[in-house]
Amino acid sequence: MKRACVVLSFAALSLSAVAADSSFDRGAQAALAHDWVAARGAWQEAAAAGDARAMSRLADLLAKGLGSPPDEIGAVALWLAAADAGLPEAQVRLGRASLEGIGMPRDLPMAYARFRCAVEATRRSPRDAVDAADLQDAAQGVVAAAGQMTDAEARRGDRLADECIALLRSADAHTASR
Repeated sequence: MKRACVVLSFAALSLSAVAADSSFDRGAQAALAHDWVAARGAWQEAAAAGDARAMSRLADLLAKGLGSPPDEIGAVALWLAAADAGLPEAQVRLGRASLEGIGMPRDLPMAYARFRCAVEATRRSPRDAVDAADLQDAAQGVVAAAGQMTDAEARRGDRLADECIALLRSADAHTASR
């Protein structure tokens, strides 16, 4: 009986992952066709199933007001969830939001840390690489934030970046031990 429950739980998780992938793909196809309402619906479904890519893409739509009125605060919440799930592109989006005060108060040390974390994730693992435009945005964001910070803010930014990078190392170690 216990084994049957485990098998059923695993099957349900597998089906959930497949559903999230197909929902993500439907969202991507809709976005290519500029059908923002359909993209939003599909990515909401995939995000609800835990797909970090869908969370980030849905956040992009919310921030730009595509398929719905703009919701910068909702976008930041989704980027944060996607970043916490390990998606480097969400770190770039959070860095930009922190640098420009989009959906959150302007926070130069946080922007610096998010950008550095995305660059480090890309450097550490091609699997986690952000695309070239995001990598360029992250590199430019590091420079922009660093150039505007006070010494105290720079120390805080370095500390936050080091914490984020330590989490990446911890995730790498966890993955390597599997």
